[in-house]
Amino acid sequence: MITRVIPSYSLYGVETEPDWQSWFDFEWIPQRSRPYNWRIRPHQHDALIQILYVTQGSGEALIDHSRTRFAAPCLISIPAQTVHGFDFSEDVDGPVVTAAQRPLESLVVVACPEFLPNIRKPAVLSLDAVGGHSAALMPLFLAIEREAHIQAPGQLTAGLAILVAICIQVFRLTHLNVASA
Repeated sequence: MITRVIPSYSLYGVETEPDWQSWFDFEWIPQRSRPYNWRIRPHQHDALIQILYVTQGSGEALIDHSRTRFAAPCLISIPAQTVHGFDFSEDVDGPVVTAAQRPLESLVVVACPEFLPNIRKPAVLSLDAVGGHSAALMPLFLAIEREAHIQAPGQLTAGLAILVAICIQVFRLTHLNVASA
């Protein structure tokens, strides 16, 4: 029997950083995937959650041991300690937020406690069925991009607060998707 070691990263290809409790990052999908020829091999993040908003393109997500095809527009949520990888089309685009999961959960449990179970399980959520309801997402992702790239007092708190707003939108969209199915 061959045992494969699943690497653990803070961001794909970047060794885990010890200061994960006060951490979030924003990037665009091509920034990380283009250098790896659009393929992100299976890995996990010990304490970090990732939320991808695929606005263009398509691909296949490996989440734990299941493969799921996806196409824009969709959201992909990968909680901490979830083995995942991606094969992206070359035209893929959209933002990715990576954040410390425990501080985010602490805020979510206050703001929207019914969403906590959703934040702890991986999901691929097609946004086709929810029509215009996903319009609120991009302004939130752009706001978190600004917070991720400035050095200002309260940067982490503001970034996590915006991420809570994204989580609430995901919760709403999840319920709209279920209702329209």
